[in-house]
Amino acid sequence: CVSNVGDFVLDEECNMNLRPADVENCDMGACAKSWFYTEWANKCSAECGMGVRSRGVLCLNNHISSLPLEGCGSERPADSQVCNSGPCENAIEWFTGPWSQCSAECGPGSQQRSVVCLMKSDEGFTLMPPYECSSLDRPLGQQSCNLKVCGAKWYHTDWSSCSKTCEGGFRVREVRCLSDDTLSSEGCDEQLRPVE
Repeated sequence: CVSNVGDFVLDEECNMNLRPADVENCDMGACAKSWFYTEWANKCSAECGMGVRSRGVLCLNNHISSLPLEGCGSERPADSQVCNSGPCENAIEWFTGPWSQCSAECGPGSQQRSVVCLMKSDEGFTLMPPYECSSLDRPLGQQSCNLKVCGAKWYHTDWSSCSKTCEGGFRVREVRCLSDDTLSSEGCDEQLRPVE
């Protein structure tokens, strides 16, 4: 803001409605966009035979900010390619089956799975004796499991017949506290115990 005699004065002395803009938008056209990618992974997904290897692919503008993958156009470089680790000549590995059900419905139990030594070739798999895989780490064939904490409930039989056919007699039934896995337990609330 300059006075009539050419001196700089405070902005408040000028009509603020007539103040020229000191910032304006401009557009130099779209930012350059390019595909950036990492080197291919050294390791093939298969130890022998055909597999796949991958790399990272990003669409970036010249400010190095990530854009949607379609932002660089349709010619996106591949992020995976087929690789061949050579013929499967007597590759020996441990193979595992699925885990069995837990041996206990509640509380600590165990579960098992089959662990076998197989030779993998281009023709398929051959079962081998376990010592053939002895140089490899053997997967676990058994592990502990715990599906839920065991609770306990009162169980009872039906009442017996009355001890007499007339006048005062008695009848009985058996009452037991059992855990969820049907073992005897002391975890039942005595105040809820059914009458015997």
